[in-house]
Amino acid sequence: MRYAISYVSSAVNDLDDGQVNRILQQTNTHNNNNDITGLLVYSEGNFFQLIEGEKEAVRQLYYNKIEKDPRHKNIIKFLEKEIHEPSYDGYHVDMVTSRFDIDQSKMQTYIDYVKVLQPEVRQPVLNILKSFLPKI
Repeated sequence: MRYAISYVSSAVNDLDDGQVNRILQQTNTHNNNNDITGLLVYSEGNFFQLIEGEKEAVRQLYYNKIEKDPRHKNIIKFLEKEIHEPSYDGYHVDMVTSRFDIDQSKMQTYIDYVKVLQPEVRQPVLNILKSFLPKI
């Protein structure tokens, strides 16, 4: 059964580009090795993440790693549910940050993936992405 969790949080300290890149590398290594897909966005000291994969893998990642990660605080989980049609199927985790130039074609790909979400989830996720990355 495919499963998704999405949350927002605040970085404990403002992160420099090197720290952001290390988070991306760690996330890529873990998630890609565990067949977890999704999107991680960092902007102005805040994170947005959508992860999906097999239910136990996603739940373990969220409850055993993400919630306990000391690099962020004020975690607000706003989505946790079984999904019928994965929005990032076949697409490994990626990170976007407002401090780097945003590849508009890449952002359109993310938006296309979000469009697959069920209607009651789709609009809130798009609204959050727009608040993080107003250029979308």
